[in-house]
Amino acid sequence: MTANRAGFRILLIALALSGAASLANQVVWQRMLKLQFGGAEASSSALIVMIFLAGIGLGAHYGGKLAHQVRNPFASFAKVELSIACCAILIALLGSLNLAGSTAALIGFADRIGLPLLALYGLMSALVLGVPTFLMGVTIPLASEAMQRQLAIDEGKHIGVLTSANTIGAVVGSLGAAYWLLPYYGQAKALYFSFALNAIAAGISWRLARLSSAAQLDVGTADPTTSDWTQTWNRDLSGLIAGCLALAYEMLVFRAMALCFTPKPHTFALALAMFLLFWSAGNYLSTKVRIPLRYSVLSLPLLFLLFSPAYEIVRIQQTSALTGALIFCAPVLFFGLIYGALITSDNRHFGRDVGRFCAWNTVGSCLGVALFFALFSRLPISTSSMVLLALSLVLSILHADVAARTGELLRPRASIRLAISGVIAVLALGFGALSSSKGSFENPRLKVWEYPSPNGMIEVDPSGNLIWDGLWHSKLESGTSYVGTANWRLAATPMLAHVGTIDDALVIGFGSGITVHTLSTAPEIKQIRFYDINRQIERLMKDAESVAINPLNEPRVQGYFAEARSSLVRDPQKYDLMTQQPTYISQSGSSFLLSQEYFRLLQSRLKANGMVTVYANAMDSAAQGKLIANTLQSVFTTVYSCHAGYMYLASDGQMQMPEAKSRVLDGSTFGSDLMLSAQIPMQDARALTGSQRDVCRPLPPKPASATVITDDWPLVEYPEIAEKLIQ
Repeated sequence: MTANRAGFRILLIALALSGAASLANQVVWQRMLKLQFGGAEASSSALIVMIFLAGIGLGAHYGGKLAHQVRNPFASFAKVELSIACCAILIALLGSLNLAGSTAALIGFADRIGLPLLALYGLMSALVLGVPTFLMGVTIPLASEAMQRQLAIDEGKHIGVLTSANTIGAVVGSLGAAYWLLPYYGQAKALYFSFALNAIAAGISWRLARLSSAAQLDVGTADPTTSDWTQTWNRDLSGLIAGCLALAYEMLVFRAMALCFTPKPHTFALALAMFLLFWSAGNYLSTKVRIPLRYSVLSLPLLFLLFSPAYEIVRIQQTSALTGALIFCAPVLFFGLIYGALITSDNRHFGRDVGRFCAWNTVGSCLGVALFFALFSRLPISTSSMVLLALSLVLSILHADVAARTGELLRPRASIRLAISGVIAVLALGFGALSSSKGSFENPRLKVWEYPSPNGMIEVDPSGNLIWDGLWHSKLESGTSYVGTANWRLAATPMLAHVGTIDDALVIGFGSGITVHTLSTAPEIKQIRFYDINRQIERLMKDAESVAINPLNEPRVQGYFAEARSSLVRDPQKYDLMTQQPTYISQSGSSFLLSQEYFRLLQSRLKANGMVTVYANAMDSAAQGKLIANTLQSVFTTVYSCHAGYMYLASDGQMQMPEAKSRVLDGSTFGSDLMLSAQIPMQDARALTGSQRDVCRPLPPKPASATVITDDWPLVEYPEIAEKLIQ
């Protein structure tokens, strides 16, 4: 049968649409599942990525076995794409449901049986994502089989073209979801758009199935059930290790981008898009230029050797985010070259062999994500890159061009290489594990102490400035120097406005501990609880104990290192006062703690006259502050704007407005105990509450049609979009 080049080009379009839908789905599903089943930690994000990859890997394995048995691979491809589209609609409907009660019951049940929250989260995510990700994995083996059998294109290099087209689509999908779909339309509508892309891909494939039906029985002479895995042992092992290194490197790039250019949604979207773009370019280049595999493999140690210096230069020089992404991601070209060389070698039955290789490569990718969050995320970037350098040497030692191309079995010399590689891997991982036990590290070039963890990087410079994921948050303070700071006001202002006794207070986000410590200076407060996701705070407070206040030593302070939203879901405790420590509003994930659904959760945890204090310092856009105000007013009956919009006070009970010349400050226990013990004159204390005449003012009524922040629509994270939509 004559090769159908026109049909091949049409197949590439279908795969590009499929790739775009897959990445758009991943971006939305990851966010949606964190909201529905609890947790905004980075470890939760990693778990979803692993589940996503595991589903694709299982699908690729099954698809490889299935591909040679189906009569019409194009028709099967169309059915799979349509099934993925239906899954997107079902998950969109799931995301529109209010599952707070069910989630609380599940979390309570998990607590009773001793099941960790992360395990429950993983189980529920697997139940939701298992089917659609499995189907996604089936697509490439089916497309490869259809190309060979129905389009009569039997050159292995065209497999690399297929995977490149799929990845280019993924680049467009990730950028479209982050820059257009989520900001302008929200999660549910983004999934409807993905549904349309999958449906179009299904239609294209169905058309190809009809045009190529004459070739659908051309299954070749070999037994389709025969699959000698040992014949491609070298290729599959190399693919596994390359996948592990590639995903670990991707996670490392994400951390570097966050530290250099702030952890905003567009930062991560840009990093992902550039990573996929260069990977796809390398994959495609491998089909056009014959580059020996050993050269690409030997480039990886050099890549990891240079990564740490490149990161420090980018951060010190303060380049643009695009420039940084280019510097970090351009070397990914070599990962693409390796993948392209491996996937296009030793393929007799495209569907079966491609499916097997993709499955092993995806297993490696899962290992890479797991390694990063179990080990590399607890190390500074310089140490992580050195451990990855050692692991890349394993691939350099193991790879064998001849064995990968001819399917030869391991020879004794190859077994020796395997043993040496194993020793290097064990030593490298052991060094990393030993280093991670230190917890804190000095970086003399950046002039900071680093406290890395799976949930972010805390840094402290010589002046005591606390930098969290590249963003300045506060200073480590001693004595009474904290009085008058923004974090002090997050405790002082609500204490002045509260009517009645404050018995129980909650601080969401510990930061440098100033807000928690300020609350502890009021003797009438019986219990002060805080939630923070980063346990490295304990080590930081211990290290800085001689030069900074440490509220962890206060007997009334109870610290819980957990994600606040899911913790509040499972804890029925009610509070007189709740206050949120500053997190940058434009930071990725900030809307988890600013949405209408979240404020309703806070409302359910307040006592009579209980009050919520919300940081709302909209440095990027006034529209962000307006969004927060609208959202609070949609939940609470009374909302005050304080300190020129720096924070909002919200309650369904009574509140009194703190004013710069008010008797509230003079007569409060807080004023006498805190200010006088700090030896600050009362007139100066009044000035500290705000430079404007009125510290707080009531907000005017909210228009009925005012836009609010919801779990479905994280608009507040996109200041440029908020400006366009909020008048």
